Amino acid sequence: MSAFLEEDGNFGWIPDPEEVERIVGLQPVGEFAQSAAWRSEAPLPGQVFLWELARKYTGGLLPPANQGKVGSCVAFGTARAIQYTTLGEMSRGDPDPPVPLVEEAIYGTSRVDIGKGRLGRSDGSTGAWAAEAVRGLGLLKRGWCEGIDLSRYDPARCRNWGQSGVPKVLKNAMRLHPVRGISRVKTWEEAKRALASGSAIALCSRVGFVRTRDSEGFCTQRGTWGHCMCLCGYQTGNREGGRLDNSWGTEAHTGPVGLGNPGPEGFWADAETLGEMLAEGDSWAFSAVEGFPDRGVISWWI
Repeated sequence: MSAFLEEDGNFGWIPDPEEVERIVGLQPVGEFAQSAAWRSEAPLPGQVFLWELARKYTGGLLPPANQGKVGSCVAFGTARAIQYTTLGEMSRGDPDPPVPLVEEAIYGTSRVDIGKGRLGRSDGSTGAWAAEAVRGLGLLKRGWCEGIDLSRYDPARCRNWGQSGVPKVLKNAMRLHPVRGISRVKTWEEAKRALASGSAIALCSRVGFVRTRDSEGFCTQRGTWGHCMCLCGYQTGNREGGRLDNSWGTEAHTGPVGLGNPGPEGFWADAETLGEMLAEGDSWAFSAVEGFPDRGVISWWI
């Protein structure tokens, strides 16, 4: 499966401020800045690397994702953020490890059930629709379900479900695995606090990057991407920034992976750039607990 690269000209994030505000208004705590987690007085660590929880609890990193030539990045960024958030729950004693999720289901429910099919036959979705889909309709785990083999990502199925919706026979299985809380993250300071509390972020924006990482694992801002990636860690100090997991496979980015030795599927971005991306207003944190209460800072290090 080839990587989904910028020259394909179709990334998959659709900005829709009115719909974002509608979804924010449906939540008990629609803005992370209004949450008890944001008001926490627990000191922020200088670094948070959520992928270290994968090494700690599963023995390795989460497998790199590849959306193929379908504009399903929002589903992939959302699924990845939920998997990291599950690892954060493991650090608090939850015994259930992250499992591969069916991104096609997130894509289909976001577009059809939440977005009401208004995008027609074009690709893409909004971060808000995907967040509301996993909260209201739930998740599917990879494997066999109701006689359907969902063990591997299928781009054709993804596009089909994005047009016609997830089959009704699978909806009951999805409802068994809802996400309890979603909240919009709009600033870099909010993002650091969310990550420190164990919540990864599906970050949607029009900011593009070069695809070659520098000696510290960072990619420089360049061009325009209508895209969603997963923000899964941060570093402060001499060069403050955050780690973005992408969904274009292992070969889309080259060069050293940088601090914390994350996987090859992403890159670090400078804090100023991430602040610009978050300010576009359609990035979401996820929680296993409703309302984003103050649960302190997770222990992410090995």
